Amino acid sequence: MDIREFRGAIFHMAARGRSAKDIYGELKETHGTGAASYATVARWCQEHRFGRTDLANRVSTRRPPEAITSQKIAKARQLVEENRSISLLMLSCELKLAHETVKKIMETHLGLKKMLARWLPHELSEHHRSARVSHAQAFLTQWADRWSRLTSRLITVDETWISYTTPRSRLSASE
Repeated sequence: MDIREFRGAIFHMAARGRSAKDIYGELKETHGTGAASYATVARWCQEHRFGRTDLANRVSTRRPPEAITSQKIAKARQLVEENRSISLLMLSCELKLAHETVKKIMETHLGLKKMLARWLPHELSEHHRSARVSHAQAFLTQWADRWSRLTSRLITVDETWISYTTPRSRLSASE
């Protein structure tokens, strides 16, 4: 028997006034180990008492995807810009959202990750890219006449970026 047939049998017997214990005993006797558990039978008897008539599974009642709105994302961005070391708990209280929802906003929608107790971008923004270009141009202008001396001491590595404000230690960063 599939689940819907079990539910139909439970509803039928419950409509005739049988108790969940009696229904479970009969299903166990008829179907053996393939029968539904007592907790399942009791739950479906209760559903029948509350007026449920459909046998299909209902859609999950988790938090709707509408919890993440553009206003909430903008508010999260504003709060992080004001305080880069704000915690997810504080953000979830301010935004009145679940912890995991706020984490999803931070990582997916804002592209931030927590490093040394500070929210930092995964990738450079357009503003940061243009700042890097202007700094590189200023550097090249400054060293233009002494280029040969510089290149003998210059080391290049894979592209990365470092925040100008780094915390003193891990302990002070976590505070």
